Amino acid sequence: MENINKLKRKLLEERGTENFHLAIADLDPEDARKVVDSLTVEEIYIKVNHRTYEEDYIADYIDYLWDISRKAFWIHVYTVLDKNKGLLWGGDMIYFEKMCDNEMPKKILYKFLDLVADEEYKLSVHYNLDKGAISCVLRSQKKKFGRWNTIKKYVKANFENHKDLLIEIKLLTKTKCSYHFGD
Repeated sequence: MENINKLKRKLLEERGTENFHLAIADLDPEDARKVVDSLTVEEIYIKVNHRTYEEDYIADYIDYLWDISRKAFWIHVYTVLDKNKGLLWGGDMIYFEKMCDNEMPKKILYKFLDLVADEEYKLSVHYNLDKGAISCVLRSQKKKFGRWNTIKKYVKANFENHKDLLIEIKLLTKTKCSYHFGD
């Protein structure tokens, strides 16, 4: 593991997410998995939320993680769901397609619900841009994976305005997804 930590430190010196992604992709897949699995929350935040001019690269990097480490993929997705930055829009957003095509971990689903419930986020310009994509993910989780009871249980347990919030979520999940993520 010492060699992996040394390798990780060297790779983290790469400026920007694009260079980091390319350096990771050049590694043996097992070493790449070990490196991304060992990233701390702070290291991931820097790679996915310092977005200026890197949105496409970050989206490609997150998508790349799917084949290397599902654990790292979901941790990166969780980190990129930032109410202050909005959703990560970039490239063909295949990573978003994966959230619609796979049953996501509860922690990620809950983060989407937290975003929908956050009044400050809903007043931001980000929410207006993100609402359609959020609705695609929630609709998929509800309809494809039968997670309505999970959604209801979480909302009722965590939000005082749960009745209004559930109505809002129902409306979001009734809207047909207007996005085509991927090629």
